[in-house]
Amino acid sequence: MPSLIVIFGLLGNITTGLVYLSPAKTFWRIVKNRSTEDFECIPYICKLLNAYWWVYYGIIKPNSVLVATVNGFGAVLEISYVLLFLLFAPPQAKARTAILCGILDVAFPAAAILVMQLFLQRDARIDAAGLMCVFFSMMSYGSPLSAMVSPVA
Repeated sequence: MPSLIVIFGLLGNITTGLVYLSPAKTFWRIVKNRSTEDFECIPYICKLLNAYWWVYYGIIKPNSVLVATVNGFGAVLEISYVLLFLLFAPPQAKARTAILCGILDVAFPAAAILVMQLFLQRDARIDAAGLMCVFFSMMSYGSPLSAMVSPVA
């Protein structure tokens, strides 16, 4: 009989998977209209960064395969969302998205993980990755607020 930890872990994965799927309707609209309209890229870039860190944490922390798998699924979805955004965004938004994605979703995680792998012991690496996960989770769930900024009249 599965333990309560596994049962609640699977329920958490289902919930997290649904959170990652929640923008699908928006992206269906983007594809259908062939335009990103006034949508912002920042929430998707932040969610991708968050997913990367949770995958890394799930890989380095023992017995955390559920964390790694659901966030791996999320990372694939977020990569798809960012690519669709890049495909249908106007030139200025496309350039901004590509730059932000290159810095936040490629260069920064690669450099940070490399430094952690080279200079931190196993337990310190797990702790540091966990702190990064908490920080980027807060950032990713707060990032939709960036769309609420109104232009100065």
